[in-house]
Amino acid sequence: MGSGTNQPPGTVRLANLAAEWAEQETINPRFLASELADFLRTLPPNQNLDRRIVAPVLFDPATGPGGITAAALADYFESTSQGACPKTIITSIGAAPAGAVLISRNWINQATKEATQRAAFVAGLVLVANDCDSLSMIVGGATSTSTSTSTTLSVPPSGSGPGYLKMRQAQLRKEGERSAAEQLDAERTSRKQAELEAAELRGMLAAKDAELTRRGENEQRLEQENNDLKRAAQTDSDTICELEAQLEDAMVFAECLRIDNPLSPPEMRRDFQCWRELTQDGTHNPSEAGGRGVHALATAWLRDRGYQLNKEETTRLCATISWRKRGAGAVRSK
Repeated sequence: MGSGTNQPPGTVRLANLAAEWAEQETINPRFLASELADFLRTLPPNQNLDRRIVAPVLFDPATGPGGITAAALADYFESTSQGACPKTIITSIGAAPAGAVLISRNWINQATKEATQRAAFVAGLVLVANDCDSLSMIVGGATSTSTSTSTTLSVPPSGSGPGYLKMRQAQLRKEGERSAAEQLDAERTSRKQAELEAAELRGMLAAKDAELTRRGENEQRLEQENNDLKRAAQTDSDTICELEAQLEDAMVFAECLRIDNPLSPPEMRRDFQCWRELTQDGTHNPSEAGGRGVHALATAWLRDRGYQLNKEETTRLCATISWRKRGAGAVRSK
């Protein structure tokens, strides 16, 4: 397959990234390439990245385009960080020209953003330690290599180093917990305000009831209205309790699927992602009349995303996500 004259929208040529960073990024491009390489090495190293993320567009039709792993991308950017942009990148079938490799702009932007944030986190630690020389390496120019006879700039630590990454994850977790606590406080404040308003309304109702009782008019009707309000208040209270119980269950489920939770089962996250995409977050039944069976859809999903499961693992996934049980969990296509 040839590359053609038009580049697909939303992509950028791998060989052009360094030049773009030099024009658009405030961070040193070579330092950014090094941080990006370290970030990529925190991903599964030997699994080919989705072709929608990165893929050659010039290749031998007899052998196909080949796959590119996160480790191969990391090696490419590591070489770029040393001042020599490689002409090729290693694929599963050999070397491919870097200029013929397209990478998703959205994906690389997200990866670059994460690498930059990790570097900034470490830079903050460096700044606190008053290590201004290391900090200057981060904010220097694209080809800043200036030194003096008395001072040599030290290389700052990688933001993807296990220790710093663990510290940053802990910080993000604390920020998330703080945000959740703030939301809970806001909810409690709102609830207290609602209780005060309800108390005020009950007081007004009591005053009205006393007034009407003294007048001796419409006592039975007002009593019925008062009972209705009490029942409504009880119903609201029961509803709040039910919602709180549901929220607790949802928070536990979210914790189970949180990727940075060491107790989160990877297979459960994968199976849940499969179910989400097949059912469009539970809003669509692809196995309705005219659709395909759940097992066939799940198998195609695994293949499209590059998962290589054995028969038992595939069967287990299909049984897990099937929302209609027939036989061993299969859903017959209609």
